[in-house]
Amino acid sequence: RLSWCLRAAGQTLASGGSDVADQPAGPAREIAAAQIRIPNLAAATRASLEVVLKGRGQVVSNAWDVWLFPRGPSRKDLVAAAAAKGVVIAAEGSDEAREAEAGGKDLIVHSNQDGPGNIMLGWWYFGSQMGVVLNDHPALKYLPHDGLISPLLFRVLKEGRKLPVPGIAQKDLIVAGEGGSACYLYLAERRGSGGGRVFVVSGLDILSGYPEGNAILRGLLEAF
Repeated sequence: RLSWCLRAAGQTLASGGSDVADQPAGPAREIAAAQIRIPNLAAATRASLEVVLKGRGQVVSNAWDVWLFPRGPSRKDLVAAAAAKGVVIAAEGSDEAREAEAGGKDLIVHSNQDGPGNIMLGWWYFGSQMGVVLNDHPALKYLPHDGLISPLLFRVLKEGRKLPVPGIAQKDLIVAGEGGSACYLYLAERRGSGGGRVFVVSGLDILSGYPEGNAILRGLLEAF
């Protein structure tokens, strides 16, 4: 019998199972399928999907980390909220970004968001990215991270901007990473030339529309 359980913070969110026929040893293959209905959540959470296969005196088990997000504002809603709040979201180096910074406006500048996610299948090989540190910052309050590298983040993680970056001190870094030959800025905060607050985002796709991207963008807007 195959059984599964979705747990978070010591609580069971969903569970189920099914009987399966005897299976010969051999390559991995599908022996059962299940649709998991995620209950309403008050906040984003890190959960674990645990699966156990029992039969003929043997027990085989595995578990996978997952991030669960409650329904929240969409990318379109967040961009509109930024405009209503007077926060400018613009590509780094663009005329719009330069004018907003010179005018003392609160600003989110982004770069390096195109291209595939920075992850490849294989033993501990994640493209150019080998490790990520996420600091405890209000901008990340909607992201259920543990502070360290997680493949769950890599769908929105591209290649950041190589450090050092002029105008960015170590204390300004919110998300930073290490690659094979360089360290990278992914998210940092600095003061703009006109006096406004500026969040610098590089290689972190906050405009992807994915739940994790929306979670970071929402946190950034509320941090102003």
